[in-house]
Amino acid sequence: MAWVPLPAPVRVSGLLYPGEGFAVHARDGSQLEALHVADGAQVKAGAPLLRMSSEGIDQRLLAVQSRITRFDSEISLSAFDPEQRARLKVREGQLRTAGTTLHSLQLQKREYQPIALVDGRFRLADPDIKAGAWMSRNEQIGTVISSAAWYVECYASEDVVHRVTVGDGARFYPDGRAGTVFKLRVVEIDRDATHLLDAGVLAAQFGGAVEVREAEGKLAPEKASYRVRLEVLERSAAYAEKTWRGAVVVSAAYESVAGRFARTALSLIWREAGV
Repeated sequence: MAWVPLPAPVRVSGLLYPGEGFAVHARDGSQLEALHVADGAQVKAGAPLLRMSSEGIDQRLLAVQSRITRFDSEISLSAFDPEQRARLKVREGQLRTAGTTLHSLQLQKREYQPIALVDGRFRLADPDIKAGAWMSRNEQIGTVISSAAWYVECYASEDVVHRVTVGDGARFYPDGRAGTVFKLRVVEIDRDATHLLDAGVLAAQFGGAVEVREAEGKLAPEKASYRVRLEVLERSAAYAEKTWRGAVVVSAAYESVAGRFARTALSLIWREAGV
């Protein structure tokens, strides 16, 4: 019986990386005039999200457009009016300055009418907000959560990585969230062992499962460990705005008890021999 392969899921700690969030802020203290997208709606990159009041900008735009019209008229008249011709270079300089101001104001006005920078889902910071509400300077109005694939990253030690293959199913259990489970699929396994642990929160001393030692201020795995990347097959909006640590359970290849002991013993002999 010792040589009969038995189910032996690989259990490691990992990090869930949801799609990146792109925050939408009020440029300054202004009124929300219109919401073009409902909370939770899918949006395409470039889609208008909302409109903030921009009365001050609009007044300045009208003023500079009026100056541009006047300068254009005076420059046109300079061909027939000696007095205007004497001021031609001054007017041309004023026209260029007004044109630069107009372009700057037009760019500022766009900030009062933000668009989605990526494909994704639009979430309001306050789902109850309505048109007419006043926003403080730099107050966050909402977030566009990128629809790019979510993934989980973890590290499998040399003792178990040989049983994990691309395509294996897995599950992710977020720390502190009993009852929440994400279905995963293995999509990538590094061929070379990781020399340094980039995700410090996965280290054992910080609550993770990777045994590490400190080397020149950085964390190095005690055992040869291989980075494994898994695709998230089912998402939840509640987890969309930050990274989560949790337990990863991979439905890996079966292994017998005797085979496990033999591999451990052989690994120990190789290590002692310096192989």
